[in-house]
Amino acid sequence: MHCRVIVRQEQLMAPEGTADVNLVIDIQFDTGTTPPESGIFGFMINFSAFLGAATMYTRYKIVEKQNQTSHFSTPVFNLVSLVLGLVGCIGMGIVANFQELAVPVVHDGGALLAFVCGVVYTLLQSIISYKSCPQWNRLSTCHVRLAISAISCAAVIPMIACASLISITKLEWNPKEKDYVYHVVSAICEWTVAFGFIFYFLTFVQDFQREGGTLSDLATKKILHIETKCHPKDIHRNQRCRLKKEDSYLSQ
Repeated sequence: MHCRVIVRQEQLMAPEGTADVNLVIDIQFDTGTTPPESGIFGFMINFSAFLGAATMYTRYKIVEKQNQTSHFSTPVFNLVSLVLGLVGCIGMGIVANFQELAVPVVHDGGALLAFVCGVVYTLLQSIISYKSCPQWNRLSTCHVRLAISAISCAAVIPMIACASLISITKLEWNPKEKDYVYHVVSAICEWTVAFGFIFYFLTFVQDFQREGGTLSDLATKKILHIETKCHPKDIHRNQRCRLKKEDSYLSQ
C-alpha cells in the first residue's frame, strides 16, 4: 500500500455571509492498487521479498555456523525461525501478485501471513541473539532487536483488529464514514510493522560484515598454507608449485 497526502480547500459560509477557507488533509493509503502504480508496486514487493528471503537464509547459515562452535541454542530453533521467515516472504509475494480490489480475500490473507510470520521471526531471532550474547552479539544490539520486535508485535495486533472491522474495501474514504478511523489506524500500524522489519534487518549488517571478514581471513590462511608446501630451491619446481597452488585454491 502506498501513501499519498491530498490537500484540498473547503469554503465554509459564516453566519454573516463571509466565506472561510479551510485546508482539509486527506491521507490515502491505497494508491498502489491501480495501474500503472500497481505494476511498479508489485515488482518492488516481489524484489523486496526476494531480498528478505536471501537475508534470512544468510542469517540462518551464520547462526548455524556460530552454534556449531558455541552450542548456545538448539538447531531446530534456528530452522523454525527460517521457515517462518520464508513463509512471510511468500505472503509478501501473494500481496504483490493479487490486487486488493480484485481479490481482497487472497490479498488480505497474504498480508496476514507476511506480517504475523515476520513478527514471529523477529521475536525468535531476538531470543537467539540473547542466547549468543556476548560471544557473537553485543548486549545493546540484542536490546535494539527486542525493542523493534516488541513494537512490531504491539502494532500488528491493532492492525489485524481494525482491518477485521472494516466492512468494505475501497480507495476513496470520507473522514465522516464509520470505518474511516479503522482504515487509518490499520494503515498506520501496517507501515509501523513494515518499517520495523527494515530496521530489524539493518541490525544484521554487523554480523554479515564480521562473517565476511572471517571468510576473508580463512581464504588468506588457505593460501599461506598452500604456499608453505612449495619447494623454494628449484625455480622450475616453484613455477609448477605456484600453478598447483592456484588450481588447489580454485578447486576449494
